Amino acid sequence: MAGQRILIAKVGLDGHDRGIKVVARILRDAGYEVIYTGLFQTPATVAAAAVDEDVDAIGLSMLSGAHMTLAPQVVAETRSRGADIPVIVGGIVPNTDIAKLKTRMGWDIPWYTVTDSFDADFGVDEWHGTNAFIRDGDKIFRTYFINSRGDEAMGGTWSYLDITALGRQEEWEDSPEGYPQTRPYKWWNWHDSYVPNAAPDPKWVAVSDAGEAAFRKRDG
Repeated sequence: MAGQRILIAKVGLDGHDRGIKVVARILRDAGYEVIYTGLFQTPATVAAAAVDEDVDAIGLSMLSGAHMTLAPQVVAETRSRGADIPVIVGGIVPNTDIAKLKTRMGWDIPWYTVTDSFDADFGVDEWHGTNAFIRDGDKIFRTYFINSRGDEAMGGTWSYLDITALGRQEEWEDSPEGYPQTRPYKWWNWHDSYVPNAAPDPKWVAVSDAGEAAFRKRDG
């Protein structure tokens, strides 16, 4: 399917867009053309955009619990415009709702979910959360967990790095001996483009140096 167009959307009062942005990037890197409509869309606006953009599929990310209502509405709105576009639903959907949703919509497509106890063991079986792990040889340690309202505050790169055991791995941190550390900001690069062992983009070095100089001047 690489090369096809897919529209992805957040429908209703669901402001959790971290996951859908990750999905959008994965699809783009796999060769798809991705149209992201942004937050707080209605079924009608999603359907209209899908038809206008002549997409091959619609992807819905749902974390608000409204999947039983909004997913069928998106399908109905799309068909009312004379289009038969596949709709893919992902997000936090309880197992009891999966069967109901498939029966209601007449879907025989597969639904993928975790079937062992991993998610329940680590607190994310029915709602969202973020775990941090670190590996030491053959042993894996769970070092941090945040969920529910606390997890909603997550989202920036720094937030995720700061809950890991090794943090940002910058020189100011107290990292274990032997772990790599870099000067603040110097491991960044333009557009999240990273090549193993490559030096930072010279333009980014100039920008970060100027920023550091400005902070030093301000702090006297």
